Amino acid sequence: MTSITKQHKNAIEKICIAMRLTDVTTPLMDKHGSIRLYDPIAAVQYSLHESGYIRRYIKGGYYMSKNPVHPYQLNKTTTNGRQTRRTLATIDEQIVILINAVANYRGTIQNSPNGN
Repeated sequence: MTSITKQHKNAIEKICIAMRLTDVTTPLMDKHGSIRLYDPIAAVQYSLHESGYIRRYIKGGYYMSKNPVHPYQLNKTTTNGRQTRRTLATIDEQIVILINAVANYRGTIQNSPNGN
């Protein structure tokens, strides 16, 4: 959809510092236009993709037996009748979604009964 420019990478680097995220992008991910960030506070990962998708990866849970890491789409959805579609986001939109997703998820786990 939109390529990740050096400006975007610089902005994401500043967000990582401010929100204490760690860039865990592998060279192959970088080659394919993806960025992977780890949130040590919530113990989850986020990925931003040039294709327009943004995901949160959570370890464990119900899907642990099939897949140790379960991805959740963070893209907005639109519904047309019975069909639901993901709205692909530009990298600028993904950065905003990322900031909100990290803040919201951290708030969710802090307010959960068991604190996880």
